[in-house]
Amino acid sequence: MTKTYGKNNLTIEQMLPSKAEAKAAGDSHYFTAKPCKHGHLVPRRVNDYDCLECSRLYQNEYYQANQEQEQVRSVNKYKKDPEKHIAKYQEYYQENREQILEKRKEYRENNKEKLKQQKRAYYLKLKSEKKYD
Repeated sequence: MTKTYGKNNLTIEQMLPSKAEAKAAGDSHYFTAKPCKHGHLVPRRVNDYDCLECSRLYQNEYYQANQEQEQVRSVNKYKKDPEKHIAKYQEYYQENREQILEKRKEYRENNKEKLKQQKRAYYLKLKSEKKYD
């Protein structure tokens, strides 16, 4: 499976080499084939020059530092308009069904022992609550 980026689902080979060209073409990403200042050789976003790997690392760092606030914010956002979020997910699922199912299958194959332990723990929890005999 080839990785694609942006609303136009471009592969690295299809991306334009400069921000100006990509912006003029209406693309959201471009690929210079040069590493960013941190050494990542990945596409960049047109709107802010950010290398996607640097952006991902920053988001992970930010989320780890602000995990509780982000969880509360996320729950509150969902509670305001749950139908909107459900509809958005359903649309996403329909558009990406095959990829989602393939990733789920891959996850199950790579995490058999972990899933077995989770099922066992859930069974024991239900058994202790007398909901399962």
